[in-house]
Amino acid sequence: MPLWPNGSTVWNALESAPPGARLCLTVDGVSERSTTAVREVVANAANIDDLCNKSNESLTLYAMGVNQWHPALVQELCSAYGEAIWDQGLTDGTSRCDIFAGKYSSTPGGIHREPCWNRHLVVQGQKRFYFWDHDDVEASGAYDSVETYPTKNGDEQYLAKTSILDIGSSAMKILTTPGHYVQWPNWVWHVAETPSASLAVNIASYGSSSTGTIRSLPIHRSNDGEVSAEWVAQYREFNPELRTSDLMVLVAAVSSNGLICPRLRISGDIQEVRSCSAVCRIMRAPSVWVRHGDGIIVGLGGQATFISANGEEGARWLGSGTFDPFLPKARGDFELVEWLYSIGSIMLK
Repeated sequence: MPLWPNGSTVWNALESAPPGARLCLTVDGVSERSTTAVREVVANAANIDDLCNKSNESLTLYAMGVNQWHPALVQELCSAYGEAIWDQGLTDGTSRCDIFAGKYSSTPGGIHREPCWNRHLVVQGQKRFYFWDHDDVEASGAYDSVETYPTKNGDEQYLAKTSILDIGSSAMKILTTPGHYVQWPNWVWHVAETPSASLAVNIASYGSSSTGTIRSLPIHRSNDGEVSAEWVAQYREFNPELRTSDLMVLVAAVSSNGLICPRLRISGDIQEVRSCSAVCRIMRAPSVWVRHGDGIIVGLGGQATFISANGEEGARWLGSGTFDPFLPKARGDFELVEWLYSIGSIMLK
């Protein structure tokens, strides 16, 4: 089933990259890694098509860790994937959201592999992926010239002297179009090409070990979204990066399959919510909630909030995934819908 995220949200994420963002722009083989310079180039382009027109042959723009500054994109990704966001389970390491934009005959660096799971969603244009078994790479002799680069999450390996033409006959090929995604496990050789301007978003999920198998923990969630305190404790112990985190941060991360984001606020006139007859959800992002003290913590699309315990009916409505209207009655219900309205997840009736 195709997924349909908003391409303008992806472009807005690039436009709003902060001064410390990790960006790389490669135009006709020449790379620019100065965040200031790349931000200026993006600011002077109307969209990805306009940006690609600035190159003669190829252009690639790579933005790393976009979840750290653009929570609206994470919310939209969670809405696009729905419960499939959890189909690989939660890993015991870092998760990161990256953007790939441009037109190119080969991913910068060429055929490579890394120690993370990848889930790659095409938003605009087309991308053709090539995947290889390691045995085929070794048999071709390409591995003899492998180049290894250390990163904080583990080594990445590149076949810098080998092109798609050299070993393309042994590759598995997948063409992805807007609204479709492809996912693959760690340490799989791959590369991509785009015949025209494209936008894509990748979720990279790492394990706590940079060399071994990535461990994953299935989410145990009831049909109405509740996760038990016991499961939360299990996940906290499972993922060292969240072991000492505030419960609100942990629940928010669970709701987005490990992506940690800043707080999102789009709108929120409390009086409008108080006077509405009912609310309807407008996003497919799945919700989780856990009982905590005298209340409930609710997570949705990388965000979380605390509501009074008498808002359980609202939490169950949200967690069920239904698009049926909901009429808030209790104080906790109103706390929930006010928050949902403030992050653009519901409409008022």
